[in-house]
Amino acid sequence: MLVLTFLLAAATAAPRFQIQSLMVEGDVASVVATDLDGDGRKDLLAVYLTGIPPYQRRWFAIFWNRSGVFAPRPDLTLAVDEAEACAFDVGPTNGSAADDLLLVTPRGVNAKSFPGRIGAAPRRLVEYPTLFHQPINGELPRIRIVRDLASGKSHDLVVPSLGSLAIFRRNGDRYEKASELEVDMEVSGGPKRGDGIEVRYGFPALHVVDTDGDGLRDIIATQEDRVAIYRQGPGFSFHPQPDFSRDFSVRTPADYRERGTSATTIVSDLDGDGYVDLIVRKQVFEGVTSARSTSYVFLGRKDGFSREPAEILESEGVSLFQTQLVDLDGDGRPDLVVPYTNFGVFALIRMLTAKTAKVDFQIYPFDRKTRKFALEPVSNRELKFRIPLAGDSDLQAPSKCEPPESWRPSIWTRRAVPISSCTTRRRGVTAARSWCSRIGEAGDGPLRPAAQAGADG
Repeated sequence: MLVLTFLLAAATAAPRFQIQSLMVEGDVASVVATDLDGDGRKDLLAVYLTGIPPYQRRWFAIFWNRSGVFAPRPDLTLAVDEAEACAFDVGPTNGSAADDLLLVTPRGVNAKSFPGRIGAAPRRLVEYPTLFHQPINGELPRIRIVRDLASGKSHDLVVPSLGSLAIFRRNGDRYEKASELEVDMEVSGGPKRGDGIEVRYGFPALHVVDTDGDGLRDIIATQEDRVAIYRQGPGFSFHPQPDFSRDFSVRTPADYRERGTSATTIVSDLDGDGYVDLIVRKQVFEGVTSARSTSYVFLGRKDGFSREPAEILESEGVSLFQTQLVDLDGDGRPDLVVPYTNFGVFALIRMLTAKTAKVDFQIYPFDRKTRKFALEPVSNRELKFRIPLAGDSDLQAPSKCEPPESWRPSIWTRRAVPISSCTTRRRGVTAARSWCSRIGEAGDGPLRPAAQAGADG
C-alpha cells in the first residue's frame, strides 16, 4: 500500500511519517481528524459501510488519540440512523473545547458529545427543514455546517435547504436563526422509464472569508464558474439576495460540443491585499484519452473582480486530483499546484496492466511583485498511484486531504494513518485506503518537498 506523505514528494528523500495501520469491519467511506474528547489531540472519526447495495448499513468508528498512538481497532463504533441521518459534520457546539459529532436530518441538526470518551445522548441543535428529504442510500457525506462566521471562534451554523441557506448564531446554550439567504441551485433530471420522473439538485460550495477587507467575514457560494457573494453587515446581518454575483462563462460553445467539460472555482487572497481573488479553472476533454485545462485568475477589488482575467494559465493532461493552493516556499503567498496525467492509448494499456497511474504535479509559484503566477511550472514532481481494478485505490488519498484554512503547510501533520477495510467476502484485508489529515500542529517551518513511503498491506 502506498502512503502519500505530501502531495509533492520526492522519491529519494527520507520518509517523514510514522505509519499506523487501523482496521474497521467494512468499507471505509471517509475519515476526519477531530478532537472529540477535548484533550487537545486529534482523534480519528471514520465512516464505513457494511453489507451490499441496496442493503448497506452505515457506521461511525472512533479511534482515540493516545499521545500519538491509535488502537488497531476502533475504540468506539456507532450505528448510523438509517431513517434520519443524511450527512454529518464535526465541531465545537457545546461551549467546551471538544468537538461534537453533528448529524443533519431532514428536519434539523442533532449533536452528540463524548465526555470522558463516552457517547452522550444526542441533543437537537436546530429545528429547520434541510436540503434532504431522506438519507442517500449507502452514503453519508460531510457537510461543513459549523463555521466561524461572526468571529474567529464563534462556531456558527450554516444549514443548507432547498433554495436557501439558514445562518444560526449561538446564544448561550442554544442556537438562534440570524439570517436566511436565497441560494441558486443547479437542477437537472427528467422523465424516467414509465411514468416516473427524476430530479437532482446541486447545492453550491460555501466559503467563509472576508471578501472586501472590512474585517467582517462574508459567504461566497461557488458552483462551477458561477459566484455569489453575501457580505456581512453590522450586527451580524446579511441581505437575503447576493450583494454580488457573476457568471464568468469561461467555457465556450465549442467546449460544450467536446466530449466533456467541467469548471471549478478556487477562492483565496492571492496577493495579500485584503480582497479575495478567484481562480476559475476549466477542463475540456478532447477525445477519450486527452484533455486540456485553463486557469483564469481574477483579482478582487472593492466592487467585485476585474472584468478580464489578470492571467491565463494553460496545461495539458487529465486532472485526476483537484488543483490546490499551497505556500511551498514560505513567502506567505499561496503557490499553484496543478496535477495532471497523460492518458495516451499506450499509457492507458500500461495503466491497466501495471495497475498504476503516474501523476505529475506542476508547481507555479506566485510572484508578490507582479501579482501573477509563473507562466511556466518551475518544478515538477511525478508520483505513482496504485489502481487495483477490483477495489480501492491510492488515488483517493489526496482528494481527502484537508489543508488548513490559512494554507500554511507548516501546520500539516507529520503522521499519516492508513485505515484498512476488512470484509468477509475476501479472505483477510482488502486493499487499504490511505488518508491525510491534520492530527496535530507539529510544524517546524514550511514543509519542503518530502518523501513518499510505501508498504504492501
